[in-house]
Amino acid sequence: MKKLLTFSNSTTLIVALLLIVGLLTSTAEAEITGAPGIDVVTYYDNPHEVGEVINSFDFGRNGTLYYTTGIKDPEAGCLTGFTVYKWVGEPDEPELIHYDPNAFGFSGGRIKRYGKRFGERILFNDGGTEDRMEFNYNCYDPKEGEPSTIIDSTEPPYYWGLSTRDGTDLWAAGAPDLEFGQNQSHIYYGSLYSDDADDGCGNNIHGRMVDLGVIGGGSGPLAFDSAGNLYYAQGYNWPFFSNAYIYRFSAAEVADAMDESNPLIPEDHEWETIISVDWDEGHLGASSMFYHGQVGLVLTATRAHLHSELRQYAINPDGTSGGHRVLATSTGRMSETRYHKGKIYFNDPDGIYCIDMTPLGMTMMK
Repeated sequence: MKKLLTFSNSTTLIVALLLIVGLLTSTAEAEITGAPGIDVVTYYDNPHEVGEVINSFDFGRNGTLYYTTGIKDPEAGCLTGFTVYKWVGEPDEPELIHYDPNAFGFSGGRIKRYGKRFGERILFNDGGTEDRMEFNYNCYDPKEGEPSTIIDSTEPPYYWGLSTRDGTDLWAAGAPDLEFGQNQSHIYYGSLYSDDADDGCGNNIHGRMVDLGVIGGGSGPLAFDSAGNLYYAQGYNWPFFSNAYIYRFSAAEVADAMDESNPLIPEDHEWETIISVDWDEGHLGASSMFYHGQVGLVLTATRAHLHSELRQYAINPDGTSGGHRVLATSTGRMSETRYHKGKIYFNDPDGIYCIDMTPLGMTMMK
């Protein structure tokens, strides 16, 4: 079991190679440290053999845990053997629901629950293959038992990451091609429902994804607040020696972009700086982000696979940033964070951890 430290009052290809090198050369278990006054608790200790690491997770109905893994493979130079597991809790073992030995379990892959209209669905995307750097997206219906492909990314644009809104939309950052140095990360949106496949599964929506605008930088996570405003965090600063930002777009601007009236643009939308230009001492970008009305905006700020921070950002009444505080740090990569029943959850390759916000009285950052 990893060492857990707590304190309480009692671009694409070269950047991917850099991230992979950091992942494969860092073999020691990471140390997680809670900020003063914050207890970090291990929720789920990685039960798999050494080398199979946890990449992403989310919670389904009744607290069912879904998570993805990859296997560290120095010869292949990546996380191989993309796997999706389902765990209903003790004393049961995790159940394998999807396995692709040819796909990468790369850090850009995500798993996300959605579905208010037709019951629960689980979305997840792999990390491509040796010949296919773009990600395929799949939909899993627990009642059906077999995932189906909703985006087969054999043609550009190539989507990275995964988010949802209101249980009806798929949102992803991505790139129109894989040319290095393009600095051309876009935001894409697509409805998961259509007239011919209104259950949200078994429906290839690749051709219906709408390009909402060019943001630039490395593709990263997205989140919506309760008013429908969109927050987008760069996954890494590109070009290097430039700032990495969180951008904010109003609900009206998002609606205009969805109607293809006015695309989203980064100019004058920098909401907060994740890192400054001295990136060697800071954090490369963000790997995951969520918004919840009780805690504000939470993200995992990461520096390749070397160091991470779990940050809580306050949002002022006028929509501006109220700054952030660090909830926890890790010497490894925090690749996912979620809010579930009053607790903030996050992971590193060795496990999933949580911070109970309720007894701390932290409804917002103080």
